[in-house]
Amino acid sequence: MWRGLGAVERVESLAFQVVAVKSLEEESTLIRQYDKGRFKMFKHLRIKNFKGWKDTDSIRMAPITLFFGANSSGKSSIGQFLMMLKQTVESPDRKAVFYPGGRNSAVQVGSYQEMVFRRDSKKKISFEYQWSLQDSLTI
Repeated sequence: MWRGLGAVERVESLAFQVVAVKSLEEESTLIRQYDKGRFKMFKHLRIKNFKGWKDTDSIRMAPITLFFGANSSGKSSIGQFLMMLKQTVESPDRKAVFYPGGRNSAVQVGSYQEMVFRRDSKKKISFEYQWSLQDSLTI
């Protein structure tokens, strides 16, 4: 779940879908499905040194998570980060740490220097996440 007004997302294995909620009834149905454990879901997310964020601290995720804030306060950057992760997972280039996007990508975050906090390429972009699993994980 990235915190985007009017959207619910389902997150699985660092890939996610944005599902537009068209009515309160549809939203209620999605929440009931989540409450019954039908979704694997991010519980917490933390991003460091990405765009305007030095450190987001731990962001608690919920079935519907909203960001509110002034213009240019970094709300969209969190969604862009998640989209970049999705693009990276789907990219055929297995050597790329991050795939910032190309001409036909959903999000284009530019070069490393353009996406790192204060454009300081010596800084490292990092993230932490925690999610719930529907079933137990056996390794």
